[in-house]
Amino acid sequence: MSDLAKRIGARIRQLREARGPAATSRVGHLTIEALAEAAGLSPDYVNKLELGRHEPSAETLVRIARALGVGPGELFPESERLDAKREALGELTAFASRFSVVEIRFLVELARVALAHPLVKPTKPARRPRRL
Repeated sequence: MSDLAKRIGARIRQLREARGPAATSRVGHLTIEALAEAAGLSPDYVNKLELGRHEPSAETLVRIARALGVGPGELFPESERLDAKREALGELTAFASRFSVVEIRFLVELARVALAHPLVKPTKPARRPRRL
């Protein structure tokens, strides 16, 4: 099957496993059987979707999304980046909420200047050194 089918399947599994505790298994996530029942599909078909062995129709994606309690767009792997972006924006908002409007505008301008500099490239946060 296509790479997109595999990525959508992996995203469905990720969202399913993140769901719980309602209709959960002993391991604490939504089972394939519970998802299949909620979506009106067979467990075997849902399993094959998660493995990327079938390309789901638009109707199937809508049914699975409803069963998972998300919008159909959330089933596409690109939505993971949006989730991360929303989380980062939430952190930024929480951080900035303690400052005045003037201070926030100053920080925005400071960030623009710093990020426009050719030697500055945003990176992952540095790891904290381990304590001995």
